Amino acid sequence: MSVVLLILKIIGIVLLSLIGLCMLLMLLIFLWPFSYRVKAHKDAEVFNASARILWLLGLLTATVTYDGEAKLVIRVIGIPVYKMQLYPTEKKETADTEEDFLGDEETAPVDGSDVANAGSSENGENAVNTTNNEAAEQTADSELEDNYVSENEFFDDSFEDSEMLSEEDIDREIEERLADTSEEDAFDKLPLGKKIKAFIRKIKELILKCRDKCYNIKGSIDDFIKKVKKKYKEAKYYYKLIQHPCIQPAIKKLWKVGKKLMKHMMPRRLKANIEFGSGDPASTMKVYGYYCMIYPFYGKHIKFTPDMENKVLNLDAKLTGRFQIFRMMWAGWTLFADRNIRKLIRLVRREVKRRDRK
Repeated sequence: MSVVLLILKIIGIVLLSLIGLCMLLMLLIFLWPFSYRVKAHKDAEVFNASARILWLLGLLTATVTYDGEAKLVIRVIGIPVYKMQLYPTEKKETADTEEDFLGDEETAPVDGSDVANAGSSENGENAVNTTNNEAAEQTADSELEDNYVSENEFFDDSFEDSEMLSEEDIDREIEERLADTSEEDAFDKLPLGKKIKAFIRKIKELILKCRDKCYNIKGSIDDFIKKVKKKYKEAKYYYKLIQHPCIQPAIKKLWKVGKKLMKHMMPRRLKANIEFGSGDPASTMKVYGYYCMIYPFYGKHIKFTPDMENKVLNLDAKLTGRFQIFRMMWAGWTLFADRNIRKLIRLVRREVKRRDRK
């Protein structure tokens, strides 16, 4: 009996120790902060970046590096236990191998019998093609001769008296002859009845074009009015939604908790040197204006040098910070426990369903 009690005692001690270790591990995960370090370097030739998350004095680390290829490495006590290539993925490599395999198949050798059959068929086709080409050449030559004769007759009839004229006079006379065959002269040569019919036809075409344009303008105006009505209804709905008694307290709560959480997760140390130039002074100064907006907060840690003449981007940045899982979970719990936040979530879900039905 004493032996059985001793065994049960040992089993209970082991179980309690395991439970205690699990609780200690959970407390460490929730309460021990995770620290992060980010480095980036960019110049005209290379771009390197790395991000590292450390936990429990470097006992567990996860590192992402980029130097043309993005890689993830997880280490425990400095020993890599997991590696993964994030970019480029392995799918591209498999696709390249498949293309190479298909290319080898396309360049495979051909049997001699196939070559002979192909040669005989090609010879027959070449004979037929040669006869067809000779007939086409003969017809083309005859057409060229006819055109040549007609052109000679034209120039003989039209320029009988201008053989001794200069090139400028010849060009002027050609322009005059071409001007004689303009549309206005052709319209003037028509009889009166055809002139009236052509004039009426042009008036009808003009009226139809004007009608189509009026219909298009009316359709665009109707579409614009529909869009305005739709936007007005949406604005009216959101205005009523904002006036709901739970919205204002929920927004204040979200702002308060989110501000604390962002302050907790912001980097503790930051140092960056940036040299930027887009080649356009206007766009460069626009980016510099954005930098001036954050200068009161990070002006001591970030140095920005604008380049008005050249297109350049040089970057050298380092930042470190930390965060706790417990703080993040506590922020989520405080938001979820608030009654106004839950009402806001229900309203948002209702709005999403209403949009999906439309």
